[in-house]
Amino acid sequence: SIWSSLLVCGECGQAYRKYTGKRRTIEWKCRHSVGQNHSLCDNRFLSEQQLEQGFVRTINQVMKHPVYLNQDFIKEPVFESSTERKLTLQIGELLAGQSCDAQEVKQLAFRRAAVQYQMIPMDDRAYQNEKIADVLKELPLQTECNMTLLEQTIRRIVVKKQTGLQFYLKNGRSITIPIGEGAYEWQ
Repeated sequence: SIWSSLLVCGECGQAYRKYTGKRRTIEWKCRHSVGQNHSLCDNRFLSEQQLEQGFVRTINQVMKHPVYLNQDFIKEPVFESSTERKLTLQIGELLAGQSCDAQEVKQLAFRRAAVQYQMIPMDDRAYQNEKIADVLKELPLQTECNMTLLEQTIRRIVVKKQTGLQFYLKNGRSITIPIGEGAYEWQ
């Protein structure tokens, strides 16, 4: 199910899994909530209906409020790793020395470039934003859960015990859909 690849527990960070309840109902629970006669996580259980309704509310909110598709992304700073810093210092020391081994400098520079390449985060928010906008532009407000639309627009869903479901769009924006105290009650 697509839900198992999206749902994450906001309490312990584990994935949510599908379980068949006592009355043959399907429930989604944190992987740590079910153990041998004990529970490691007490986050909420969810029905498939709650997940579907939460997605419909989320996608309709995005369609009604285009601010979720604004391109005003804040560029996140890239920090130098300790490995990169050490390699930069080694290169500097070699270049400052009286006899500089060009081959060694070349090898260190190559290693530093490889470390820098691994550390650069991929920022595809603008691209994902365009894809979401294209998918939604011709659609009416949703009345039921469209699993294809779910796959095209949602990157992750964090289940938060206190606040409900936090849907992360593929463009990096998030929307929290509150759930009431009762197991199946929406606010």
